[in-house]
Amino acid sequence: MARRLLDIDVTSAAIISAWFGFTLWAAYSVFHYNHVYIYAENGLIENMQACILAIASIVYLAAVLGKMSEKLIILFCSLLCLSFFLREVDVERFDIPYALIFIGSGAGRNTILTAAFVAIFIYAGLKHSHYKKAAVEFAKSRPGWLLMAGGAFLLTGYFFEKNYAILHHHVFFEEINELFGYVLILLSSIAAKTFPEKC
Repeated sequence: MARRLLDIDVTSAAIISAWFGFTLWAAYSVFHYNHVYIYAENGLIENMQACILAIASIVYLAAVLGKMSEKLIILFCSLLCLSFFLREVDVERFDIPYALIFIGSGAGRNTILTAAFVAIFIYAGLKHSHYKKAAVEFAKSRPGWLLMAGGAFLLTGYFFEKNYAILHHHVFFEEINELFGYVLILLSSIAAKTFPEKC
């Protein structure tokens, strides 16, 4: 696992370096100057999370369009990023047509995403043996490891969200862990273009 995560290209190294630099700046701003707006609801970190998720979803989708096989797994990842994006963004607050608000929030969003995930699982179920093997191969691949590592940081963020024992800025730790989780998911989307050929 460590080898797969550390074997990164220039783009991935630049993204991780940017996250590290931003984290140092944000921590200094929060703990030294008490700039809580950085991690506030709809603040800087949450907006960055939404942007990263949107990019990851698009990159996964681009990987789907360029593939001859295993499109369903990568499409699932793209849809997963889209669902996270819609969770982070309050679409109903935007000045956009009601149809888009319905699709992007509340019952409309939940219905559409659920239908899309169910369709993917039904199709995969029809080719059970093939996609079971492909899913295992994806889990062992670099994009799979990065995706799971991203999920682990999201769970860590959830721990900080519910941990009121940390009296000051526990939400900062939640948001910064989620941000890194989404960064790892973005790196997974970048690596997905080589799956299954080079993973």
